[in-house]
Amino acid sequence: MVSGSEGREGPASRRSLLLSLGVGLAAVLGAAGCGNAQREPGVRLNRRTRGAGADAHTLNQLLAAEYYAIAAYTAATPLLTGTPARVARRFLGHEVLHADRLISLIQRAGGQARQAPASHDLGHPTTASEIMRLLLKAERAQLTAYLEAAPTLSPGSLKAMAASIFATQAQHAAVWRLQLGQMPAPTALVTGHE
Repeated sequence: MVSGSEGREGPASRRSLLLSLGVGLAAVLGAAGCGNAQREPGVRLNRRTRGAGADAHTLNQLLAAEYYAIAAYTAATPLLTGTPARVARRFLGHEVLHADRLISLIQRAGGQARQAPASHDLGHPTTASEIMRLLLKAERAQLTAYLEAAPTLSPGSLKAMAASIFATQAQHAAVWRLQLGQMPAPTALVTGHE
C-alpha cells in the first residue's frame, strides 16, 4: 500500500507522497516544539530528573510506535470514504500530536528524538475492511508499546501522560473494531492483543 517507486504516477505515488508528508509533518511539529508545554501543563521532566536518560529511551520507543501509526493513517485516509475517512483524519491528528508531545519530552529529558523512518511496511490492503484492519493493527501495536513502557517511566506526571495517550489509543481501537462489526471492548482489560 505504501511502497512503490517514486516515479510512478497514480494512486501509489500519491499514497507515498501523503506518507512522506505525514511523517514529515510529525518531524516538523516535533522540531518546532509547537508550544505543547503551554497546552499540556503538568508533565515535569528535565535533564536533572532522576531516570531522565532511561525515560528518554523509553519515550523514543513510544515515538517509533507513533511514527508507524502516522504512516498507516497517512496512507489509509485517502483510501477511505464517509465516516471511516473522517475518523481516520481525526485520529491522524491525534497521532501527530502524540508524536509531537513525545519529541518535546525526549528533548526536555536531554535526549535526541529518533527520526521517522523513510517508509514502513504496511502491506497492500485494498478494501475498506483491510485498511481499517491495518489501522486497528497500528492501534494495537501502540497499546502494547504504552502498556510495556508504563512500568519503566518515572512516576508521577510522566506516567500520567503515557496513561492518557494509552486511553486515547484504546478509544481508537474500539472505534475501528466497531467499524469492522466487532465488539468494541472485547475484554475487561486492554492488553493490545485483543
